[in-house]
Amino acid sequence: MPPALASVRPQDLIPEHGLFLYALTTQPASVSGYKLVSSGSTFTTKQIWHMHLSSDDYPQRILRAAAYPSNEHVHSIGRILGDRNVMYKYINPNLLAVMTEGVSALEGHSVISKYLVDTVGGQIIHSVVHRKAVEPTSLVVSENWVLYSVYNQRSLRNEFTVMELFEPKQTTDNLVPSPWEIMINSLLPSTSSAFLDKRDNHNYFTSLFFTPSLFVYLIHSHSSLCPSLPTFCVVGSIPI
Repeated sequence: MPPALASVRPQDLIPEHGLFLYALTTQPASVSGYKLVSSGSTFTTKQIWHMHLSSDDYPQRILRAAAYPSNEHVHSIGRILGDRNVMYKYINPNLLAVMTEGVSALEGHSVISKYLVDTVGGQIIHSVVHRKAVEPTSLVVSENWVLYSVYNQRSLRNEFTVMELFEPKQTTDNLVPSPWEIMINSLLPSTSSAFLDKRDNHNYFTSLFFTPSLFVYLIHSHSSLCPSLPTFCVVGSIPI
């Protein structure tokens, strides 16, 4: 061991507020939260919360999960409105988005649910249910917004949802933000999606959507999928 590390204690390697972990169980759908604690010269994990996303009447399995990117830089903390008020972004590094699939016990229809979970407090920040929805799906988390897609069996089309999260005007202790959300319908039969990192010092984003016709659609900048600007602008497509 290097001399500089000889005097380092195990508890010194853990952040002051602790190190928190989470684990997903695909089927039946559940999420567990753990805290890493030091015991002498060893580390152990202690379960601090457990969340069931499935039940006997409504069994679910996890389709996708997306966490807040650990290496992401936020260059703008808010949005300035026309009246000069500022809506501050809800930036939560512990945010986890989970998408589940199940069958409604009452109607017998396929149902896809989306949950936003705080992995430290073990709280559901937001949830939504899409009835008669199936795969293919996609899920992306970045800054204060969440982008996901499902296939609507009733409308026979892919539906994209973009959600922005902002801090509430009044401080609360339950970590519940005030989300803006809007459904952006598209005829793009997306089978998969990906998110490319934004450029340095600029809020430019690039999203990729792969279609069964072997085309890749590139959507540049967050404004193309902004909830306050309900337009779906495909910048270009590349055959593959």
